[in-house]
Amino acid sequence: MSDTIAANKIGIFNYELKDENGEILDSSQGHPMPYLHGHGNVILGLEEQLEGKKIGDQFQAIVPPAKGYGEYDKNANFSVHRSELDKNILEDLQPDTQFMINDEQGRPVPIFVDKKEGAYVHFTRNHPLAGKTLYFDIEIVGIRDANEEELKHGHPDGIDDTI
Repeated sequence: MSDTIAANKIGIFNYELKDENGEILDSSQGHPMPYLHGHGNVILGLEEQLEGKKIGDQFQAIVPPAKGYGEYDKNANFSVHRSELDKNILEDLQPDTQFMINDEQGRPVPIFVDKKEGAYVHFTRNHPLAGKTLYFDIEIVGIRDANEEELKHGHPDGIDDTI
């Protein structure tokens, strides 16, 4: 057991995420989130600010776009005619819905629905939070050592090592 968050430790925290206007965008709602520190389980700017924290620490983490979901890229948008899409998924295409496609090298890349307009569905490679500064209210509720299996596959299997 460790008393501070560091590489290869499971950090467990409650959070509330707000935008620059104080609007709540997401929350753990009392269901703590475990993550494996140093393995990209959370955005870089948040992970950097979690480093060295102890159980009971409460703080606000402010994450600029470059260390969150990136700057908004206006060239990351594209449109597809509805006739080119599978009819079975058209109804599921709601704003901010994420899909995975393969890029030119065959690597999976997330894309998001921007909007449906007329005969077209507009997509973006920008995450819905791209270009936004993120404000997290954080409370550290647990820290534990990652087990061998978690280190092997790069994410926690649960809040404690008995799960």
